[in-house]
Amino acid sequence: MSIDVVDRIVLRDGGIAANDTYFDSASLVPRLLAHPILSLKLLPRFFPTAAERAASRKHSRTEGMQPVTTTPTTGVRADALDRMAIGRLVLAAISLTAPRQFARAVGIKSSPELTYLTRIYGARALVMGLGYLTGSEEERARWKRFGLVVDTSDTLTGIAQLVRRDVPVRAAVSMLALTGSYAAVGAAEVVSDRRR
Repeated sequence: MSIDVVDRIVLRDGGIAANDTYFDSASLVPRLLAHPILSLKLLPRFFPTAAERAASRKHSRTEGMQPVTTTPTTGVRADALDRMAIGRLVLAAISLTAPRQFARAVGIKSSPELTYLTRIYGARALVMGLGYLTGSEEERARWKRFGLVVDTSDTLTGIAQLVRRDVPVRAAVSMLALTGSYAAVGAAEVVSDRRR
């Protein structure tokens, strides 16, 4: 498999101000759906190493420039969003490869229909995680808002299920904890972005 990649380097005052890499991830989707564990092996390529981050910070201090970054925000918040995207990939891998075991883990009796829906959920989580991790700054901002809509919808649906007692309480509470925490972090990020 080959992927065409485009590098965008922004120069400012004789130095590199930003370096972004773009590629069309659509060619990855069929392969990752067939072998979702591959997505986890690709993750290290999307994150700078500790040495690269240190060099970027050192360069920015000595040159008086902003650090080179491919994330839309800096500090703890960017790390939280990256971890959420990685969490989506882990959930995708589990949902796509072991949907029955996932159902049992959250306390729901497995069925062919539930297996099918769990795999749909896994494909959605895979696309959302990869979309955020591989996107440019503008694309990441858009994926962040998409994630907030999805996580808020999932949380509201979970609350309704819990109130109606349509699903086992353990299942509803465990999934609400997951989607609710994602929605809370996503909402805090969107509000923070609007204040800047």
